[in-house]
Amino acid sequence: LQDYPVALEECLDLFGQEEQVEEWYCSKCKTHRIANKKLSLFKMPPLLCIHLKRFQEHRGRWEKTNKLVNFPIHDLQMQDVKYGLYGI
Repeated sequence: LQDYPVALEECLDLFGQEEQVEEWYCSKCKTHRIANKKLSLFKMPPLLCIHLKRFQEHRGRWEKTNKLVNFPIHDLQMQDVKYGLYGI
């Protein structure tokens, strides 16, 4: 697995990308089908908790990555909301 630095903005861009979901159950037609899913934030909340997925599939197994996520500690400006960030 390659380890390389990732900026927080790149993580949020990836979060908002459309992805294909296999075996999604449609309650309207009562069948499993392939569907597309996309998550969006239209209004920023006063408190935002972001859990970054630190695993990726590698040769058929899920392995933890050691990617460094770069982000500003103070004054992250997203829309009209300013956040202070903490990492654990």
